[in-house]
Amino acid sequence: METSLKEHQPVDWRTRYQNLKDSLSLGLLICDLNFMIMDCNKKYLEMTGFNPSQLIGRSFSELFTESEFAELKTKLKYLRQNDQYQYETILARADGSRIPSLNSSHINRNSEGEPESVNILVMDIRESKEIQTKLESAYNALLDSQDSLKKEKKMIEAILFGIGDCVTIFDRNGEIILGNPQGLKIRGERKTSFLPLEPGSRKEQVLKVDSQQKRFSGKIEPIRDENGSIFAFAEILKDITSKMRLRQREQELFHIRREMRRGQLKDKMIGVSPAMNRVFDLIVRCTDIEFDIVISGETGVGKGMAAQEIHARSSRKDKPFIAVNCGALPESLLESELFGHVKGAFTGAVAGRTGLFRDANGGIIFLNEIGDISEAFQVKLLRVFEEKEVRPVGSGRSYPVDIRIITATNKNLEQMVERGLFREDLYYRLSVIPLHIPPLRERREDIFPLIEHFIRKHRGPRKRTRYFIDQEAQQVLLEYSWPGNIRELENAVKHALAMSRGSTITARELPAKILAEWKKSGGRDYGLGRFRMASEGSAGRKPSDHRKQLSNLSRKYQETEKEMIVSALLLNNGSRTRTARQLGVSRTTLWRKITMYGLDGKESAAGE
Repeated sequence: METSLKEHQPVDWRTRYQNLKDSLSLGLLICDLNFMIMDCNKKYLEMTGFNPSQLIGRSFSELFTESEFAELKTKLKYLRQNDQYQYETILARADGSRIPSLNSSHINRNSEGEPESVNILVMDIRESKEIQTKLESAYNALLDSQDSLKKEKKMIEAILFGIGDCVTIFDRNGEIILGNPQGLKIRGERKTSFLPLEPGSRKEQVLKVDSQQKRFSGKIEPIRDENGSIFAFAEILKDITSKMRLRQREQELFHIRREMRRGQLKDKMIGVSPAMNRVFDLIVRCTDIEFDIVISGETGVGKGMAAQEIHARSSRKDKPFIAVNCGALPESLLESELFGHVKGAFTGAVAGRTGLFRDANGGIIFLNEIGDISEAFQVKLLRVFEEKEVRPVGSGRSYPVDIRIITATNKNLEQMVERGLFREDLYYRLSVIPLHIPPLRERREDIFPLIEHFIRKHRGPRKRTRYFIDQEAQQVLLEYSWPGNIRELENAVKHALAMSRGSTITARELPAKILAEWKKSGGRDYGLGRFRMASEGSAGRKPSDHRKQLSNLSRKYQETEKEMIVSALLLNNGSRTRTARQLGVSRTTLWRKITMYGLDGKESAAGE
């Protein structure tokens, strides 16, 4: 039996994300934790007069003056603790002008609770400020005539700022003293307060306004006399219905944006298993933060590719990415390669060298096989990690470097720490974010998608040929332990393509090492007679649960092949000649498959 490999169409997350972003009635700005602008919507561009190329990738510090930027950072310092913060500030425009704005900032956190990025909703409040100025003048006149309220100017200003919501002043007995006209729609004929008249009372509640259910955030503010005694209470209700809806849209935007990144990542790193989906999710999360990462996994699982994909999606993507294999260089040469050296530092140093750390300044340096360095060199590396500066060999001067460090190892660093082979302080410095890529034998669902990818990559001049994998070959590939992981699988595909005589890959075309392991696991000697699967072996032998699971995987691909043949026959009105040509197989092979799947009925009844 044979099977084919099915291609998948990606979801158009980008269009969904853009449409949702531009549907917001407020300006939307997305930045990282270092105030670098990552994205914005159409409304924000209209408000500021900028175009996307003038904003994306720029820091707030480039748009505001030094004092304006310092004030903005001060207002946002509470955001990490509260997740959301509303504040009044100014909005920088392309023509250099400034306008007042009301910003609502929200922190996006990952599943571990760590902050990832900030969403900022921006509202132009020029009209509101004009109204506020006029009302303040009126209230100041009132304050001049009421000595008992002079000390409460700040409280009245807070009330005025909430213009448009329901603001009501109650005396100590709960009787209404005054209320703003806008609150009549909300309060109606109600004479009592919605909240307990106690200092600090807060409550969110749903109220019916104009036949619509709206959500309000309410609070009670005490009003004190000149002696500090409370003589009245201000109940302030703010309509947060739109804010809640915007928050939901922000979360949806954040989700779509992450799914877009995951979809782009899956085009590079192939995998459908739950284990690899967790890896993809962590890689996407790592792109939005600046912490150092250690990638662990056996040789050949794709640690280097994971590091490259983190770089390609990070804020440093336009800066250098430099990879170093620490295990391939002697320690003396490794120190010179990484830190650089001055002329004459050692024999043969006829010229100075900056070193790879300084070459990677602003970007990412990837230190592979970090577990192979000596303890003496670990001390020197720890200094670079902590102080972010390097000292070339033979030099008395240190140079600062702005780099993000990603390390990788195929060893268990935790066990090495316990045995005293790896410094504990360096281990904890490296493992801020541990990313483990499981071996191929633990995610066998990924074997056939990877084979499909490597066939497309290496089929060379026969690009139109659609290859099929013999069921015997399927079972061998699924049960093989793959000690060399993805690298070994790619080499096995290249070997099979080179050895195959047609469009069907059989077990005979697989490397001898793979067939030898199959023989040891219960398969017959392929070189001595007809190859037989373990499930067809000696009488009375029952396949293990593990082998049953592998057989189920193979069966899924057989079903896919059958569906493809049926579709091709129907598309070609049952013509086997045209069907075989379309599928890239011989008519003999197609005839065997039609017989094998019982497709001799109406699907193939038309002329030849």
